[in-house]
Amino acid sequence: MLTARCLCGSIEIAVSGKVGPLVYCHCSRCRKSSGTAFSANVNVRRKYWRFVSGEERIREFESSSRSASGAAILRLDRAAPRTARARREP
Repeated sequence: MLTARCLCGSIEIAVSGKVGPLVYCHCSRCRKSSGTAFSANVNVRRKYWRFVSGEERIREFESSSRSASGAAILRLDRAAPRTARARREP
């Protein structure tokens, strides 16, 4: 099982099924949150992940889905409503 958390750790999801593809994002937000030149992200079908904690802290913004802590862990795309992109922070 894989997990993903926001930077402060107050929101966590668990992934228990197929994931992929793995993508590397070079946008400024991903670079800032990882402290590197890119961030590794993976697409996950909605049926394969669940909230472990902090679901009430999720906030949706036009450009991305971000947590109340300010760290994006999920990217939801209206064009692909059954898929989310999750980032696992170290």
